Amino acid sequence: AEIGLYVVLDYHRNTPGSGAPPGAFTSKASWIANWERVATRFADHPAIVGADVFNEPYQYDWPTWAGHAEDCGNAILAIAPDWLIFVEGTSG
Repeated sequence: AEIGLYVVLDYHRNTPGSGAPPGAFTSKASWIANWERVATRFADHPAIVGADVFNEPYQYDWPTWAGHAEDCGNAILAIAPDWLIFVEGTSG
């Protein structure tokens, strides 16, 4: 933040080497709990501006994914209310 660099945190993988969305290798509850831990740690960091809740959730249809993303985003915002929440689209 001191040099004008700001960061959006991204949940990119559930396990090393996997690119699957939440539910494929971990539970939705575990995925949200991971975000809650990250938000707790960085909520007040001046360079963190938001969270991309999951990179490329292509294995979901939009109605399912939208519900998961909303639940996760709400959990993050309960801890870090000033963050922007980014939700990527699905392929279906």
